[in-house]
Amino acid sequence: MPSYAELINQPDLPSLAGTRYIWHRDEVQTSRLLFYLRVVPTCIGLIPAHMFRDKVASIMFLYLQHSNEKVTSASHSVMVSFLSSGNDADQDDRTALKEQLIFYYIKRSLEDYPGVTPFDGLASGVAAIVRHIPAGSPAILFCIHSLVVKAKDLCDSAKVQGKSLWRSWEESTEPCKKTLDLLLRLIFLVDIQSFPYLLKELAELVTLLPKEGQDVLLDDMHAHVAESDDVTRKPVLVSWLQSLSYISSQSSHSESLSKATNASSVASDELTLNRTMARL
Repeated sequence: MPSYAELINQPDLPSLAGTRYIWHRDEVQTSRLLFYLRVVPTCIGLIPAHMFRDKVASIMFLYLQHSNEKVTSASHSVMVSFLSSGNDADQDDRTALKEQLIFYYIKRSLEDYPGVTPFDGLASGVAAIVRHIPAGSPAILFCIHSLVVKAKDLCDSAKVQGKSLWRSWEESTEPCKKTLDLLLRLIFLVDIQSFPYLLKELAELVTLLPKEGQDVLLDDMHAHVAESDDVTRKPVLVSWLQSLSYISSQSSHSESLSKATNASSVASDELTLNRTMARL
């Protein structure tokens, strides 16, 4: 494989004066790298951690944001294969490197989602993180938090664009829906140590949504929990959903009272003004 520096700098070839080399527009080089990125997962267990760090990781991160979806998907596959790989000879170094790389992997993947980052690649990467990283790792917590922040931003964007997101939720293919579905899937994938943090983050996200969104998402969560046969998590989730539903209903009730109070205040002010005008 060529080095990172060789990929982003102009190759040693004659070029027109004044032209600038743009690495992601080099189709020949992109084809070569696509071949390498597809081969790496087949022998990932034979690549030492230090070699993956020094040679492969930087190229994988570079091509995570390539405009060619095949190359981007191949880069996600490299990350997934590395996260799921094991090597007894350097297991500790490998685990430490996995946790280090996750922070930048999630950041770089979400930067260009939706758009360049394919959802399937992102979803497979997130699933590999929660399955193969040690329980309670800060890398898992960072992944959860980043997804929640992204979901909130995407829902806000859909609202600004005037899309009827919640009315056609079941049939929706919006990035916001896909991200929230991924978070709901994590409820049954994430380790027990990270589980409470995921519930806390989801609860905060739900309370920030409009009432219509809260109702839709709570119904979706109830359906997921009802279908589950996880005897460890299900009792906790039932209790958590009851509390969350109560908080949602109370916030709605408070909002209604606030609107009624404001309306009463306005009416009272108008009445006082009318009396004053009558006296004058």
